[in-house]
Amino acid sequence: MVGRSEAAGACCPGLLTAPLGEEQAEELAKVFKALGDPVRLRLLSMIASRAGGEVCVCDLTPAFDLSQPTISHHLKLLRQAGLIDCERRGTWVYYWLLPDRYGRFPGDGRRLVSAGAPEQGVAGRLSFLDRYLAVWILAAMAAGLGLGRLVPGLGDALATVTVSGVSLPIALGLLVMMYPVLAKVRYDRLDTVTRDRRLLLPSLLLNWVLGPALMFALAWMFLPDLPEYRTGLIIVGLARCIAMVIIWNDLACGHREAAAVLVALNSVFQVIAFSALGWFYLQVLPGWLGLEQTGLDVSVWEIARSVLIFLGIPLAAGYLTRRIGERAKGRTWYETRLIPRIGPFALYGLLFTIVVLFALQGGAITSQPFDVARIALPLLVYFVVMWAGSMLLGKAVGLDHPRTTTLAFTAAGNNFELAIAVAIAAFGATSGQALAGVVGPLIEVPVLIGLVHVALYARRYFTPAAPTNPAPQEEPTRA
Repeated sequence: MVGRSEAAGACCPGLLTAPLGEEQAEELAKVFKALGDPVRLRLLSMIASRAGGEVCVCDLTPAFDLSQPTISHHLKLLRQAGLIDCERRGTWVYYWLLPDRYGRFPGDGRRLVSAGAPEQGVAGRLSFLDRYLAVWILAAMAAGLGLGRLVPGLGDALATVTVSGVSLPIALGLLVMMYPVLAKVRYDRLDTVTRDRRLLLPSLLLNWVLGPALMFALAWMFLPDLPEYRTGLIIVGLARCIAMVIIWNDLACGHREAAAVLVALNSVFQVIAFSALGWFYLQVLPGWLGLEQTGLDVSVWEIARSVLIFLGIPLAAGYLTRRIGERAKGRTWYETRLIPRIGPFALYGLLFTIVVLFALQGGAITSQPFDVARIALPLLVYFVVMWAGSMLLGKAVGLDHPRTTTLAFTAAGNNFELAIAVAIAAFGATSGQALAGVVGPLIEVPVLIGLVHVALYARRYFTPAAPTNPAPQEEPTRA
């Protein structure tokens, strides 16, 4: 049986085995006072668990239901205790541990943070899947193209059973992909998004006015002599993203609740406006401009059914999972135990969807490389212009980085599943319009995964979000 002195020594090495000097006691009292709060303990562990013990305050704040000034106040107390230090770099403040400080305590004072002290870089602590995400996505695209080209009849077999005009395997992949991300959404915070006109109004403008108009202009500019591909691109521009954008937003540290609201808003407008906009951009506007006109016969029910399946099912599942999970086990268990278990399935679903999607059209894509290149060029311009323009607009109207990121990805992404289904229903599975829809993910996936990294880099150019909770009585330093 372990004696009391041995137990105390194991807990606080050196503290009870040798008398403390006055200066040591004062220093240690400051440390214990600083660590005597669960928020500060969590902050210290989060800083210690990052590569080199360094982390941006923008990555600390979202983990708490506290305002920016309150978090800054807690960080200030940790700094005053000599446990951490910081440096301002542009807009943001970066924090790191002071390892020498712990060596001044009796015994091995570094045990205070040894459980979370970093011993390897960020890449070393990421899961194998996350560490090489871009590689896996490109490999999934290559595997799908290879399978579609090398395995005769695979595309026909995959397309045998469809859900709302979309191959059943793709439909299942989309549902698996979206469910974990929607289960992470804090639905009790949605009201803070629905009241934000600075976010909602620019989103409506970008998605339903500028986005379709830009795709119309690019389609006619780059494909004036290829009417089938041109029509396919215009249809793509009308189908606003309600699926993969949730993944890109999550990877880029966008605002999850804002993404859920904007996707739901796009879904409603998609049901109401898709057919009318198709008529306008394929018949009315070309007629006004003296250009060739094209008909598009698609019912409102077809659009509504696609939205209900590919957004309604995972949204309901995510909401019920959080509601039931938090009631049964509490929010801490839900966030720290359940979410980490189901979270990886979003990427599994994404990779599976990419493989199947590219396998379906592998033959068409690889047998017509020049046509694919011509379709790809306006899509590339579209993604970059829409994303960059949306980021600049978000910053101009005063949105913080997470909401601006959400605005940009929801504006730049497109619902290729819906576009392909409409093109197949209206023009046939082997039509040029359908091929234009299929080429979309070929360009969207690598471009938007690259823009995820650009969005993460862009955090330094944004000011922190405005506080929503009262600040502590002591005026904290800005972080």
